[in-house]
Amino acid sequence: MNKKILIYYLSILAAIVLVPINSTAQVAAELGVALEGAYNINAGLMNVTLSQNGLLPTAQPFNTEPWDYAGTEAFGGPNPPPGLVDWVLVELRDANDPSVTVTQKAGYIVDAGFIIDLPEPGSQPGIMNFNVAAGDYYIIIRSRNHLAIMSANPVTLPTTNLYDFRDPANVMGGAAQMVDVDNGTYAMYAGDVNSDGVITVADFNAWVVQSSAINTYIDGDLNADGNVTVADFNLYVPNASRIGVPPVRYQSCPSYDCLGVCGGTATTDVCGVCNGPGQLTWYEDADFDGLGNASVSTQACTQPTGYVANSLDADDTPCASYDCLGVCDGTAVADVCGVCNGPGQLTWYEDADSDGLGNASVSTQACTQPTGYVANNTDTDDTVSAACETADGLHLAFAEFDPGSYNIYISGSNVVLETDGLPNHESPYWSTTHPLYIAPTVTSTAQMAPGDIDDFNGSYTLSVPVAPALAASPSSTGLGAIGLAVSGSVIYNDEEGPGVPLDSAAGSLDFNGAHTGPQSYHYHLEPTAWSEDDDALIGIMSDGFFLYGRKCNSTGTYPTDLDASGGHTSSTQHTCGQSEYHYHIQNELYIGLYYILFPGDYQGTPNNIN
Repeated sequence: MNKKILIYYLSILAAIVLVPINSTAQVAAELGVALEGAYNINAGLMNVTLSQNGLLPTAQPFNTEPWDYAGTEAFGGPNPPPGLVDWVLVELRDANDPSVTVTQKAGYIVDAGFIIDLPEPGSQPGIMNFNVAAGDYYIIIRSRNHLAIMSANPVTLPTTNLYDFRDPANVMGGAAQMVDVDNGTYAMYAGDVNSDGVITVADFNAWVVQSSAINTYIDGDLNADGNVTVADFNLYVPNASRIGVPPVRYQSCPSYDCLGVCGGTATTDVCGVCNGPGQLTWYEDADFDGLGNASVSTQACTQPTGYVANSLDADDTPCASYDCLGVCDGTAVADVCGVCNGPGQLTWYEDADSDGLGNASVSTQACTQPTGYVANNTDTDDTVSAACETADGLHLAFAEFDPGSYNIYISGSNVVLETDGLPNHESPYWSTTHPLYIAPTVTSTAQMAPGDIDDFNGSYTLSVPVAPALAASPSSTGLGAIGLAVSGSVIYNDEEGPGVPLDSAAGSLDFNGAHTGPQSYHYHLEPTAWSEDDDALIGIMSDGFFLYGRKCNSTGTYPTDLDASGGHTSSTQHTCGQSEYHYHIQNELYIGLYYILFPGDYQGTPNNIN
C-alpha cells in the first residue's frame, strides 16, 4: 500500500468517531482524483473550506436523484474532521458490460486527491474497500456537481499501486473528459450541477435557482467554498456542452418512444418512419404531366417511378412528344445557351475598375458572365486608378492582410478571402513550444480558455462584393465569426454565448482581447498587437466594409459622426482621398475597462464565413 496515503489517512483518523458497518471480505482500491472547482493551483491541493466551516455532512449525500444510492456511510461524530474536501460516489462496473453496476460506495476525497472510505472490519485504512470478489472492474467516480469520469479500461482489484484519475491516460475519453488545472494535473470538469453526465443550460438553470446561497452545502457551489456566487458561474461557462462518456450518464426516464418523448407512445411504421403514416397511395402518371390516374394506384413507402401523389389527371394517355419543360405537346425550347425556355444570351457591361459597376458604353453578349464584366451599367467613371488598387485589382486595404495566412482574389464581382485562421503575433494561447508563445500577462493559466491556437487545423472563407453597399436596414450579428482580422484570425461580437455577456469570460482574454474556443482563436476587444488608440486597419466585416481603429485617418482624431454601428463615410489611408463607408472601434469603454471591437449591427448585407 502507498505509504503516503496511509500516513495521510492516519493523520485524519484520530479525529473520526466511526459507526461500525458489518462486512465480509474486502477488496481494496487505491484511487486518486481532483475536482476542478476545489483545486488551488498555488497550493497544489484542493481546498477544505466545507469541512473547516462545518458544512460537510456527516452522512453520504447521494441518497436523492439522480443517484438514489441507499448506502449508510456516515461518521459517528458531530462533524467530519478537517482535511476532507467533499463526498464522492465510487461505482464498480462489470468488465465485460460496463452498463452493469456491480456495487457502489460513498467515500471522501482529501485535499491531496486520495479517496478514502470509513474503515470496516477486514478493510485496509486510507483506501476504498469493496465487498466484491477480486477481479477486473471498470471504476466510475461521481461528484455532486462535477462531470463523472470512468476508468479507461477495467482495473484489477485489489490494486497494487495507485490508480490515478488525474492522468488522462487512465480516463475513458482521455483529456477531452478532463481539464488541465496544473501543468499536467487533470481534474473533473466543474458544472454538472444536476449530475446527469452532461453540462448544459439545465445546469445553468439549476445554478440560477441556487445563486446567492451562502454558508451552506449545495450543488450549485462548484468551488466548494460554501457559497453560490459568480465564481461558480465562471467555472460553468467554459465547460458548457461538455458530455460525459455514455456509461456515466444518468437516464431519468425508464423508456422513450421513437420521438424521444419520455413514456411516449409514438412507434415506427412499416416504412421505418417514427410516428409515420405507413405506406402511401401513389397514382400512375403514364403521360408524365405530373397528374395521376385515379384508376391505377399502388401502395409504397417511397414514390415509385411513373407514379405521383395526386389523382387529378382526366386523361392519362401517354403523350407523343414533350417540350424541354416536360409538358406534353408544349412549345418550350432550349435557347442558344442550352437553357430550357431561357432568355438567350445576356448583356454584360465592362467593369474596368473592378468596383462592381458596369460601363454602359462597353458591353458584350454572352451566356455566362465574362471576366471583367458585370450585369449592371451604372458606373459613371470606369477609369482604372492604379494608385488606389493592388496589382491584382484589389482595394488597397487588402495589401495589409497577412500574406502568410491569406489568399485573396477577385471572382466575378466578389472578393474572396481564404485564411488559415491563425494569428501572426504572440499570445499565451499558442502551445508553449511554439515560437510565438509568451507567458500570460493580463490573464492567467488557470483562467485561460481550453485549447491552443495551433490545435486549430481548418480554414475560413469569406466572399464579399467588390463594392459593398449599405442595406435598407441594419441586421444583427450572431455568435461565431462576424469578420476577418488582418492577422489571419477571426472577429467575434460582444457576447460569449447566447445571452451571455462578454464580461463573464473577460478573465480568459489575452492582451489582444482574444481567446480560443469553441473552434479557433478569435478577437472580442481592441487587438493591441497592432492597434491601440490609432487608425490602424483591424480587418473586414462579413458585410464587406472595413473596420479601423478608434481614430479616423482623415482627421487624426476620434470621429464624432459615427452611426450606431460605429460606421461613417470618410476617406481612409487606403482610398486616395476618396470617401467610403467603413467602421471604427468605438472610443467608449465597456464596463469601464475594455474597447469592444464590434458591438453593433451590420449596416450592409452580411455574408457567411465558412
